[in-house]
Amino acid sequence: MAVAAALALAPALRVAPRDLATETEALLGVAGWAAQFAPGVALEFPDGVLLEVSGSLKLFGGLESLLGRLRRGLAEMGWSSVLAGAPTPRAAFWLALVGKQKFIGESAELEPVLAALPLEVLRCNDEALAAFEAIGVRTLGELHALPREGIARRFACAMPRRAPSRPDSRPTRAFARFASSGHTPCARVEQRLRRCGLT
Repeated sequence: MAVAAALALAPALRVAPRDLATETEALLGVAGWAAQFAPGVALEFPDGVLLEVSGSLKLFGGLESLLGRLRRGLAEMGWSSVLAGAPTPRAAFWLALVGKQKFIGESAELEPVLAALPLEVLRCNDEALAAFEAIGVRTLGELHALPREGIARRFACAMPRRAPSRPDSRPTRAFARFASSGHTPCARVEQRLRRCGLT
């Protein structure tokens, strides 16, 4: 959302420039906290943490119990979250990125779900997204139908090295995308740091 539009909706909104170092530090804090629930934790900058939880499910009483613990803990720390899971890390990330709190256990179920996702999940620049829009490509499924070689030459951002619907060597069952209740990324981080007594 543009700053002007945000201010029109919330005139008392405080706008501050992003501080990537502070945001990274906050994300590292969340990842460190999340390590108690999974042996494998990875960062997805700027706002995500991947957890490989398949080995932790029995320890924490199953998926629903683990998700409940994650949600409660994050809320207590002042973070809102979108939790999603899939057989591959990239797919789990994309689901959470678009706000789908969905858990897909089998690769066969993954392809139709991913095909419907908007191209914005690729985090391409605006120019590339506009070029895709101009040729009528709005979803991952529509992109997948195009010749891979030509797309890779013109739009490197749109072609992940491996297709997310195929299993890879890093199965991931849960992904969390984080935001605090502040109104801007910088405000969210600042609010989190205040709660931790760091500012």
